[in-house]
Amino acid sequence: MSRLATIALVLTYGCSAESVAGLTAQQCAAETTCAAFGTCGLVDGVCAPTSELHCRNAQNACQTEGRCALGGATCVAATDADCRAGVNCKALGHCSRFEDVCGAVTVDDCQQSQRCLLFKQCEPKLGECTTEDHGH
Repeated sequence: MSRLATIALVLTYGCSAESVAGLTAQQCAAETTCAAFGTCGLVDGVCAPTSELHCRNAQNACQTEGRCALGGATCVAATDADCRAGVNCKALGHCSRFEDVCGAVTVDDCQQSQRCLLFKQCEPKLGECTTEDHGH
């Protein structure tokens, strides 16, 4: 699993995705992680997205990170358009689908970002905008 996919899973499920005995989907829907990450349903005793709508309405997962589609029991990036609409596109250059998350794939992704403007990190490498390495 890639570093970005692992980060997406941690962000989606939090630090612990342990099953809780007696947990209900209604309890999951009432949790703050439902609105943030779409974990509004119940899958094998764990709060997780169970519909496309859970992901589409998730503030952090969709509106910020571009992970607006249901992929198994998590929200994933399915299109470049969702990535480009996410806040992280302008801020970090995460404007293209990179595996199941959004990342910096093209030079254009990085060059239009705040990361490039402020920190001169304008070259894509492994899904992130970085400074150009001239062999130093």
